Amino acid sequence: MLHALGVRQPIGEVLPLRGVAHHTHAGHHRDECREVHQSFVLTAEGALFVADHARAQSETRAALATMGDTPDFTVGAYARLMAARVFAWSGASDEAVELLMRLSTRYPGIGPAAIARDPLISMPLAEHAGYRQLAQQLEGEIARNQDLL
Repeated sequence: MLHALGVRQPIGEVLPLRGVAHHTHAGHHRDECREVHQSFVLTAEGALFVADHARAQSETRAALATMGDTPDFTVGAYARLMAARVFAWSGASDEAVELLMRLSTRYPGIGPAAIARDPLISMPLAEHAGYRQLAQQLEGEIARNQDLL
């Protein structure tokens, strides 16, 4: 329940199921696919907010499945960063770190500071050995490129 907001509806009323089937990009307009991905990720964040970690993880996995390997930055990088945050905060830290490793090395990706210094990533993963190693590697990358900034 959303007690902090004074809302006392069951999660089924707060986070209604989408009337959208799982899609891939084949045969769908780009904007329609983006809306599908965002719908899954936003539903995952809502489930996380009400401490339904199983649903948060399930919705995040569904979002990632619908994304495929799209090169679109909004879907490909930003939505995956949102997915990594949901995984991290819902207890699926291995999946979060795996996703962050992909974002740090593949196109489309995100900059090293967004992974190593974002408290929405670093706080829940602070004790994860794989994340600490990745963050240390990315901090080294930042230091090596400091002169370019």
